[in-house]
Amino acid sequence: MAVRCDYIDWEFGQLHARQWGLQHAGSLPIFCLPPSPFSGIAYNSLAPLLAEEHHVIAIDYPGFGGSTAMPNQPSMADCSKAAIGLADALAPNRPLRLLGFHTGTVVAADMALRYPERIDHLLLIDVPFFDAATRQSEFDAKPEVFPITSDLESLEQAWQFNVARRVGVVALPRAFENFVDMISSGEGRNAAFRASFQYDCFEAFPHIACPATCIATAAMLTAETEAAARAIPGSDLISLPEIPTAVLDAGAERLAEVILERLRSQ
Repeated sequence: MAVRCDYIDWEFGQLHARQWGLQHAGSLPIFCLPPSPFSGIAYNSLAPLLAEEHHVIAIDYPGFGGSTAMPNQPSMADCSKAAIGLADALAPNRPLRLLGFHTGTVVAADMALRYPERIDHLLLIDVPFFDAATRQSEFDAKPEVFPITSDLESLEQAWQFNVARRVGVVALPRAFENFVDMISSGEGRNAAFRASFQYDCFEAFPHIACPATCIATAAMLTAETEAAARAIPGSDLISLPEIPTAVLDAGAERLAEVILERLRSQ
């Protein structure tokens, strides 16, 4: 399925997003929030499947993908403000179904609290619902300036995560695309991580008022996602133990099946 790329002017440059399923434009879109440190490319496998029935938009946070970096480290409020700016431009005056994976779920939750009139439903996959000590540990492990060396050592972890460990699970061209996306923000690679890990999910999630569905895979954060579902008033939990790794790629077909069924039932 064809993808369309769009830019909008923003206060510090431009913001970028990808769109699928434009034949469904005018309906409630699925608005995809990527996991750190990726851009909207993270949804390249899942979005076309969802776009068979819905207008799908995947965004790039400031400093990632095609979006201009901010002069300072972005906060969660900055990420949410950029996201709603793209929504206002690409899906004006329409309620949004927010789909987030990992740290993208934190942006989704923050948007639901800041812009409740715009949010129709939260779809939260593998939620980093961390207590204060865990958040601090994760934050400390992500320096403000990601170290880049003159040899390949600084890229080894990204290569192992995206390519070497997923041989036979994710097609090599797609794995390489993810690798390039992960390293493309250079020294700013940790910016969105740091914003997410400064956000107190324990305090915020009980105040979410819109319908929410938490989806727990076996890849990571199963217990944390179950706890997030308990914290969000009235939320539902879907467990997908059949997805053990490469959630948005190897698990794309199963996720699409579950998400589409969930939205049809609304």
